[in-house]
Amino acid sequence: MCIVVILYAIGVFCKNYAILLNSSRGFHNYRQMANVYIFDHILRQNGYEGDQIAIISYVNQIQDIRNVDKEHVHIDSDLKIQYSDFDVTDDALRVMLNALEGNHPKLKDADESSNVLIYMNGHGNESFLKFGSIHFMTKDDLMCRVVKLASRVGKVLLLVDTCQADALIDRDVLPSNVFAIATSKIKQSAISTFESSVLFTNTVDNFSYFFFMRAQRGIGRDDKLIDVFSDLSKEPIQSELVFSNNPMFNYGDFFFQNLMFELLPFK
Repeated sequence: MCIVVILYAIGVFCKNYAILLNSSRGFHNYRQMANVYIFDHILRQNGYEGDQIAIISYVNQIQDIRNVDKEHVHIDSDLKIQYSDFDVTDDALRVMLNALEGNHPKLKDADESSNVLIYMNGHGNESFLKFGSIHFMTKDDLMCRVVKLASRVGKVLLLVDTCQADALIDRDVLPSNVFAIATSKIKQSAISTFESSVLFTNTVDNFSYFFFMRAQRGIGRDDKLIDVFSDLSKEPIQSELVFSNNPMFNYGDFFFQNLMFELLPFK
């Protein structure tokens, strides 16, 4: 009698996913919508498709009636990228809290073969992130959900781009498969020094601008996140980056789509 032991029984296409948040309203917060478009643009350049990117925002400031150029997203006074449409989210806080747990239509197939990028920007305080004018998310709200998501997927990159961003991260509770970066320390502001004479408003925040410019020059799949963010720390962002020192996370883990076919262990 011949007995065959099947060690691997499930074959899947490994896909990565992204959650991109703009928690602000109002045309004066154009830059925070543009920040989201920067990350969406980079991901699409590297193989992501729309059904793998969850954009969560109350409004789309690019389509505001006060915006004279609705066909492009302005990065600075000269540079712009093409506009693409997405569905706005009336109840952004609820949808974001659910998405952080993996409970979102675009994350339904995420599993241990998937990595998830979470980019959050808006107006932060020492104890919360504002959603619109009257709602907020606390550090505890964020941490407990990221921990839950990390138990379901392969790796998580949590990138918080707000004023006092590091106040929203508790690294003591995060598991080893989460890489966290804050674009400002407690008591620091996230700065925007880029503007457009066409729009008469700030266009992007400094971190997103310099990250975009670095990505356009080329970042390799195998480049370590700690090296990428260490290089960015040398740019005139005007706030201090705080990030994990784990060398096991590569740029390609999150910013490139992974379309490899993988056999998962039988359970």
